[in-house]
Amino acid sequence: MTALDQALLAYGKSQAYPFHMPGHKRRFPQSFDPNLMDITEIDGFDDLHDAGGMIADIERELAELYGVAQARLLVGGATLGNLVSLLSHLEPQDTLLMARNCHKSIYHGAILGRLSVEYIYPQALTNGLQGPVRAASVQEALCAAEKRGQKIKLVAITSPTYEGVVSDLSAIAQIAHTHGALLLVDAAHGAHFGLHPYFPPSMADQGADLLVISLHKTLPFYTMTAALLLPDGSWADRERVANLIDYLETSSPSYILMGQAAAALRFLRQEGEARFRENARDLKQFYKACEDLRALRILRTDDPGKIVISCARTSLTGQRLMEWLREEYQLELEMASFDYVLAMTSLMDTSEGLRRLQDALFEIDALLAGEADRRHVLREERQGEQKAICGVDRVIDHTLVYGPRRKILEPWQALRKKWEEMDLEECAGCISRDSILLYPPGIPLVHSGEEITEEVVRYLKMALADGLKVQGLRDGKTRVLV
Repeated sequence: MTALDQALLAYGKSQAYPFHMPGHKRRFPQSFDPNLMDITEIDGFDDLHDAGGMIADIERELAELYGVAQARLLVGGATLGNLVSLLSHLEPQDTLLMARNCHKSIYHGAILGRLSVEYIYPQALTNGLQGPVRAASVQEALCAAEKRGQKIKLVAITSPTYEGVVSDLSAIAQIAHTHGALLLVDAAHGAHFGLHPYFPPSMADQGADLLVISLHKTLPFYTMTAALLLPDGSWADRERVANLIDYLETSSPSYILMGQAAAALRFLRQEGEARFRENARDLKQFYKACEDLRALRILRTDDPGKIVISCARTSLTGQRLMEWLREEYQLELEMASFDYVLAMTSLMDTSEGLRRLQDALFEIDALLAGEADRRHVLREERQGEQKAICGVDRVIDHTLVYGPRRKILEPWQALRKKWEEMDLEECAGCISRDSILLYPPGIPLVHSGEEITEEVVRYLKMALADGLKVQGLRDGKTRVLV
C-alpha cells in the first residue's frame, strides 16, 4: 500500500481537478515550507489561547470581514465551534432543540453534555435534498416543549446545508429569542456568504447568537481552519465561550494553519474582489450552458457555489456518476448520494476547471440521452439489480427516512448500556447503540437510543449497494441495545 505522504504528493501533482474541499483548490499563491513555520509559542509569536499580538490581529480581521463583535480563530474546524457553543451554554439534563439535519458534531455535543434532545424536521424536497428549516416548525417545537414543562435554552440549526440550502435565520432568531433561547447556526458551508453579491448575503446580521463557519470549506484557508463568530447583540456568554475554547482546543495549535490564515486574509483583501467576480462570471456561464443538458440535470439551491448534479432521470447512481467523472475525466467531486453528486467550488476555481466539468457533463449526457427510448427499461434494470442485492424495490421516500424516530433513551444514556452486534437484516425494531449515517454529509439516519425502523434498514441496504460510505456499520452489522 502506498504511504499517505506519497499518495498526497502524487494526487497533488496529478491532472485531477478538485471540485472538493478545501477552498484553496491547491492554488494558494504563497508556498509554505512547513519545516520553517512549525513552531511553538516562543517569544514574539503570540499565543492562540491568550492572544494579544499577531494572532489577535487575525481575529480582529475576521471580525471586520464578517462585521461581527468578536471572532475566535479555531484550528479544530467547525466541529470545535459547535462543541464550544453547546457546552458553554447548556448544563447536563438541559434540553437542546436541534434540526434533525444537523452535522454529527452537534449530536456529539449533546452526548458530551448529557443533554436531552428534541428535534425540528426540515422540509424534505422531492429531489432528495434536505430543505430549509421553517420558522413555523421552530415555533411549534418551542411551544410544545413549554407545554411539556421543558425550558429550551438553545436552538441549533444548519444553514446553509451541505448542498447550499438556506433557512430564514432572521425569523428563526426572532422566535428563539421570544422564547428566551439562544440560536446557534452551524454555517460551516457559508464562509463565503456576504463577500460578493452573487452569493447569499452575510448571516452575521440575521440574529444568530453563535455563528460557526469553516473558513477552509469555501475560502482559501487550510483544512481545519474555522471561526466562531459572535455577532453584535449576541446573547452568548463570551467568558464561558473563551473558557470552553481553552478546554477543548489543543494547547499546541498549528502555527502553519494560523500563519496561512493571516496570509489568506491578506489575499482576500488584495485579490478577493477580483477573484469572486471572475468566479461568479464562470458560474453564470456554466449554469447557462447546462440548461441544455437532456438526461442529467443541475439542481439549483440558494448557493450557486454548490453545483448539485442530478442523475435521477438516468440509469446511473450518484456513486457511478462520480466514478465516471473521476476515472474518465480526472474530476474529483466532493460527494455522491443516491441520485446526485456535489461539486464544490470557490473563488479559487479556474475558468478551465469549470469548462472541464461542463464538457464532461455534456459528453456523458450525450451518451445517456441515447438511452431515451430505453431509459425506462434501464431504470427498471437498475431497480432489478438493487432488488437482487437489497431485497427491496428502489423507491426512496426521504420524508420517511429523515422523519421522526422513536427515542427510547437519550443518546448519552444509550452509550452506557450493554449491546450486541446484529446483522442489519435483523435489527428493525431494535434500539441503536450507535449513530448510523452516510458520510458525507454526516447526518444521522438513526441516532443512539433510537429505534431502527424498516425504512432505515431499507435505506442503508440501498446505500451499501450503491457503494456509499456508511458509518455505524461494521461488515453489515450494527450494535443494538440488549
